[in-house]
Amino acid sequence: MQEHLPLLIGTGTGLLIGILMLTIGFFSTLLLLICGGIGALIGGIPVIRRLIIGWIERLIDKIFHKF
Repeated sequence: MQEHLPLLIGTGTGLLIGILMLTIGFFSTLLLLICGGIGALIGGIPVIRRLIIGWIERLIDKIFHKF
């Protein structure tokens, strides 16, 4: 089972993407994949996560500092 795990994951992912394309359409599926990829990138790489959190904190400070 362990040696076939990448094959099972790939098959399951392909099946899920195919079902999504048939039910919600190509561009909606593409948007979901892009958002999921960005989320995985943010969650998986701590340096990027810290950069984005710092950027959001600076943005919030700029917005609310004016009031």
